[in-house]
Amino acid sequence: MNKIINLEKFNFHIYIIAAYTKGPVKIGFSHHPPSRLKEIQTGNPDKLRLCGSLSFNKKIEVELIEKIIHSHLKDNNLHSRGEWFNIGVKTALSILQTFPLCRENLFSGIEIKKGKIINTIDLIQYGLQKNIINDDEYHLLNEVFFLEEDNCQFNDFTINT
Repeated sequence: MNKIINLEKFNFHIYIIAAYTKGPVKIGFSHHPPSRLKEIQTGNPDKLRLCGSLSFNKKIEVELIEKIIHSHLKDNNLHSRGEWFNIGVKTALSILQTFPLCRENLFSGIEIKKGKIINTIDLIQYGLQKNIINDDEYHLLNEVFFLEEDNCQFNDFTINT
């Protein structure tokens, strides 16, 4: 897993772990996802793998994003148990890659009608509207995604594996 070196630039990571491409997937956060994978593997009979991550410098950022993603998936009746969700790896990676702008319906593609993108949800706004995050946290996440550069990194560890 030479791609894990990509994680060293940042201190905190939202990760995706799964045994099977079709899911379920575990979405959590950790300072060091490979170590977390080893911990989770101990109690799991299936061979798990680290599939991807969204990485940041501040713990508060990953905590808030994880909370929003978990809530969104639960609201879409995709929760299995704990931090495990009944979605495939490709869908989970898509959520991390496109955060904070994500598909409202996780199983249909983004549509463009008359030059306007349809079926997209701003997950930061969703978090505020659902009282998952407060006003200060909303502004913090907006700064992270819309004002600062090189503040996060998406990693897909499934490519060429």
